[in-house]
Amino acid sequence: MRKRSAWIAIVTVAVSMVFTGCTREEQSAQATIVNKVQPAYEKTFKDLHLGEAHFYSAFIPNGAEKWVHFGIDTYIGGQLQEETQELSTGNFIEREDDKYDLGLVLMNHGDKILAQFNVDGTSTSLYELPKAKLEEGQGISTSWAEALPEDEDVLLMEGEKRILGAYIMNTNGRIIYHDLSDAGQLKQAIRENHIMHILYMTLETVDKIPQ
Repeated sequence: MRKRSAWIAIVTVAVSMVFTGCTREEQSAQATIVNKVQPAYEKTFKDLHLGEAHFYSAFIPNGAEKWVHFGIDTYIGGQLQEETQELSTGNFIEREDDKYDLGLVLMNHGDKILAQFNVDGTSTSLYELPKAKLEEGQGISTSWAEALPEDEDVLLMEGEKRILGAYIMNTNGRIIYHDLSDAGQLKQAIRENHIMHILYMTLETVDKIPQ
């Protein structure tokens, strides 16, 4: 009986190792994104009052077979504006390490905010985002809120919107923060803040890359 029990234990461990190996392979094949804080760049933008700069690193297996979209949804007074700002859409270049560097820059330009997205050193055009209209003597508070933890891989589920962060603007002199990764708190943040520009990405596998 002891010999039989020992044999069963060995088989169980072996099977467990096989499944663990498969699980790890499956996990390693899953797309992820991570918030890569770069203090020097971000501080320079803030110190010079240029705006905001934020950086990410994505791990996307078979990037050439994926259709990746980055956009900004703008909410004013709690209402989603009809026109979504399309920052970038397309497939990535095939990479051996499947890693891609991403960056978003928001620049103050007079009474405008200009957004520019960067993928692996290639920048998009500048896109204008709505800015709060101020009455005489009225001030504005602005801040960036991250939706991803720092230096921690977050899974990218295909077909789902992944919020990366939001640029918040308030004319009441304060910024109200919430956990943007939580659907309920996200809705609350949209209700309580004057303007929110929410950066998101979606990932899909496509049989044929659109032309």
